[in-house]
Amino acid sequence: ESPDVAAVIGNHVELHVFAKKDDAEGSDFYYLGRAHARDAEPTTMANGMPVVRMHLGFDRPIDGALYDYFEPVVTGTA
Repeated sequence: ESPDVAAVIGNHVELHVFAKKDDAEGSDFYYLGRAHARDAEPTTMANGMPVVRMHLGFDRPIDGALYDYFEPVVTGTA
C-alpha cells in the first residue's frame, strides 16, 4: 500500500537488479540487469514483518556464466 511499493509493482520505476552470492565470497555485487515486477502478493516474513513477494522478469537474459555462478544458490541444489 505504500507509494514506494506501488511504484515498483506497478512498473512505474526502473528496476536494476544487483546480487551478491555470499559474504564469504567477498564484497562484490553483480549486475543482473533491468527487470519488471509481476505477480506481486503481500505476505509476511517469519518474524511477522510485512513484505511484498513478486517475480522479476528480466529485460535481457542473464549471462550464462553469471547464472552458473549463482545457480546452486538459486535452485537450492548446493
